[in-house]
Amino acid sequence: MKKLYKTYLDFKKISETQKKRELLISISRRRQKEEEIYILESEKSKTYSELEKKLMEEGVSPLYVSQFLNYINGLRDEKKKKEQELINFIRQEEEMRQQYIESKKEADLAEKLYNKVLANEINLLNKKQEKIADEIVLIKRAFSEEEGKNE
Repeated sequence: MKKLYKTYLDFKKISETQKKRELLISISRRRQKEEEIYILESEKSKTYSELEKKLMEEGVSPLYVSQFLNYINGLRDEKKKKEQELINFIRQEEEMRQQYIESKKEADLAEKLYNKVLANEINLLNKKQEKIADEIVLIKRAFSEEEGKNE
């Protein structure tokens, strides 16, 4: 029976570890997506600054300005797409976190159950040991009484 509880505990610990790994991967994806959004925002700001500089320094053709604006719009669209992906990653991360918490609770419960089984087994062994010790004492008394009668 102890083996069954040990196997159950091992299974729950493995499950907990797997959920933790999935959560860490989810956190990593979210951070990567945040970094991508930051890079896009930086690129957009840099492009705006470059366009402003070009407009102030020299005459710029409308085609050149149009290309800049198209590029900036592309960056803005890409950023919106990445922000939506980030929202999805945040949702997934929260789901993974909840799954990990549940898995951790189950593993902790399995560990407590296993420890209780071990404690019960130790108590049974102690009771058997006490019973054997009591029997030995009774046998010694019986032998000592028998020796007293024979003398």
